[in-house]
Amino acid sequence: MRSLLFLLFCGSAALADANLPAELKPLPKDSLSEQLDAGVRSAMDAARKKYVTRNEVDREAAVALLAVILHPLADDDLERIAADDGWPLVRLRAAEALAKRENRKAPMLAAQLSVCGVPPAIRAQAADLVARSGNAEAEEFLVLVLKHGSLRSLKQKGLGFDRSYNDLADLLYRTMGATALGRLGTAGAVKELIAALREPPWELRAAAARALGEAGSAEGVPALVRAAKDADMDVAIEAALALGRLGGAEAEAALVAAAKDKRALVARMAARALQHLRDRAAAPAPVAPKPPGPGAGGGTEAVPDRPPTRALPPPRIASPEGSLDLLFVLDATFSMAYEWPQVRSQVQSEIHRRPRDGDVRVGFVLFRDFDNQWVTKQHFLTWDLDKVEAWWLDQSPTGANAFAGSASDKALTVAAMLNLRSDYRPWLHVMSDAPPNDLAMARHRSRLLHVFESAVVDGIYIDRDVETRGFMTEIAEAGGGRARAFRSGGAPHPK
Repeated sequence: MRSLLFLLFCGSAALADANLPAELKPLPKDSLSEQLDAGVRSAMDAARKKYVTRNEVDREAAVALLAVILHPLADDDLERIAADDGWPLVRLRAAEALAKRENRKAPMLAAQLSVCGVPPAIRAQAADLVARSGNAEAEEFLVLVLKHGSLRSLKQKGLGFDRSYNDLADLLYRTMGATALGRLGTAGAVKELIAALREPPWELRAAAARALGEAGSAEGVPALVRAAKDADMDVAIEAALALGRLGGAEAEAALVAAAKDKRALVARMAARALQHLRDRAAAPAPVAPKPPGPGAGGGTEAVPDRPPTRALPPPRIASPEGSLDLLFVLDATFSMAYEWPQVRSQVQSEIHRRPRDGDVRVGFVLFRDFDNQWVTKQHFLTWDLDKVEAWWLDQSPTGANAFAGSASDKALTVAAMLNLRSDYRPWLHVMSDAPPNDLAMARHRSRLLHVFESAVVDGIYIDRDVETRGFMTEIAEAGGGRARAFRSGGAPHPK
């Protein structure tokens, strides 16, 4: 039941406030009580004073101060920070501090962070923390996420299945659950990932195949051999890349066959994976790293770091320099109907301007404001341009702006939840004809992607919209990109 409660909470964790500290409980006032002596109170006051700021560097330093205070009240503060802080690295540091103290809530807090709307780099480190803990309850939680996604929508059935309001698609959570289980690499995790390869959504099958490569278990090879023949190009490619990481005679034979696939991109990726497998087999065996000694994390810990419960995952297959994850984050409210022909033309032009020295994957996040049948709609990143273009050409702007919340913030959250590759450079085109209702949140989400994923976020506005220009300039500055206009091609907006 506790796992389910954490899962329900996860549905809202993706929407945590902008870069704000968590709200901490007041300390007991009676310094003479056994709860808090003068020395502990002084240390707690100093850490808390440093924590109450919008500066994430100072908050991370405050977590380090709390980590050396061996008192239940310090644990309480760290638990709240790990659950609610607005900067994901601060949350991760708090969870790590709790894990070193063998706090029983640490694995679940890390598991929660590994499947929420924060950048993939943070989710991966959180999943690694779960793996080091070996906690069965946290693994069970991640299995539930893989199987069911977020359960928050079940609490809101009265709104109807087509009126999800603040809920994000279960498929987003399910793919993140698969990714986290791949970092765990346990026998139970591998079993669930193999089962996920039989699920209908291609997005989930592709995520499961990629996760099996990360898990590093030979148990996944037979299922990946079958997946390398999948009718969906993305699933076949991810399976081939996973086989290249896992290695072995069966994987090599499957890659030899896949390198002759009629689909040119599948064949090319399989050939790359095959070369990686053979190069790795011919290389000298790597020397296993020594487990970290006591105090390896710095500072004063209650207990030393534990070594990982699994071997390091097989090395990734290097992608060509210049490879891109090209993601379009587009306003799809009805006011964009006048601009849609120009938007469609601009997007098509960007898609076909492929990098000369690398691969490209393309995805979409469309957003509308609240009180509509959907708020965000996404197409996961894919190598299959025919598939994504067919989907894109079928989209149209239909939603209205209800002036509640910030759908652009939610769209940037979804962008972080998609299957970004660590060896591809994310490049986001954010396009809108109206400013968000919460600029601070949208700017915060853009900054997160830039800081943790080295993303470039460009803000594109209609040339006649002066107000939107300012919004897009701030989004682009936070995301390391540039703001630019495109010429309006539609009729004048109705009064």
